[in-house]
Order: sequence, then structure tokens, then C-alpha cells
Amino acid sequence: MMNREELNNLMDLLNEYNYVQSKLITQLNNSEPKSGLSFYQRQIMLSLHYLGPCTISELSKISKIPSSNACRVINTLIQKELCQKHKEPNKRAVYLTMTEKGKKTLEEYMYARGSKDLEAFNKYIPEKDRQALFALYKQLIEIWSKIPTDFAKELLSKNQ
Repeated sequence: MMNREELNNLMDLLNEYNYVQSKLITQLNNSEPKSGLSFYQRQIMLSLHYLGPCTISELSKISKIPSSNACRVINTLIQKELCQKHKEPNKRAVYLTMTEKGKKTLEEYMYARGSKDLEAFNKYIPEKDRQALFALYKQLIEIWSKIPTDFAKELLSKNQ
């Protein structure tokens, strides 16, 4: 089982990978896939995709979004009907979940992003380096998939 530091390091790696990947695609193709979502909005949506329902505080910490921006970003997602707030009975916390429209929007973005990534990788990164990058990314995803969602959220929230 991972400890807080290992889990936080993994999340930092995934966030850094997404950031670098976004910049690489933008520089190489001069076009990030059109999703109608800002970088922070995509980070929130990706966190919800991988972790399920989260509180605003959890999302701010996990996605590395300053709390001053998190509420504004989340309210925009709600206005776009991509996310919704809900409160569980007998609990004070308010959770954010993706709507069906949000899931579809993220799925379309991830498909377009994957296509652009593959195109850029094949065009600009040598085969040997591509194989190493894909192996590392696969390893990150395999590790991440073994972490129970509630445990990951708890550790990431406490470690900030």
C-alpha cells in the first residue's frame, strides 16, 4: 500500500505529465483539442473522472488549483451543465459529480487528445523514446488503478 508521500508524488507526476503533454501538443500542432474547457476545468473534470465524487476542497488540493480559483472554475462547470453539486443525507459536505453531458464532453476531449498525442509522438519523438514514454505512462496508470479511490482522496487531501 502506498503512503501519503508516494501517492502525492504520483499525483504530481500525473499532473506534470498532463501539463507537459498539453504544452507539447500546443507547440507541435499549435492546437490543443477543442473542448470548450480551460486547463483548470479539464483538471477538475479529469479528477472527477478518475476519483469519482469529490468535495470542492478535495478537488482544489488534488488538481493543484488555488482555492481562490477553484470555486469560480467549478461554478463555470456547473453553469455549463458539465458538473453538479449534491449533498449526501446527514452529511455537511457538498460533493461535485459529472453530469452525463460532462462525461460525454470529457470523453470526446480525451479521444481527440489521444489522437493528437499519437500524431505528435509519431512525428517528433524517436521510436526508442516513444517506447520508453509509453512504458512509463502505462506503469503510472497501472499503479494509479490499484489505489482505492477513497484512500487516494483521503491521502491527497491530508498531505496538502
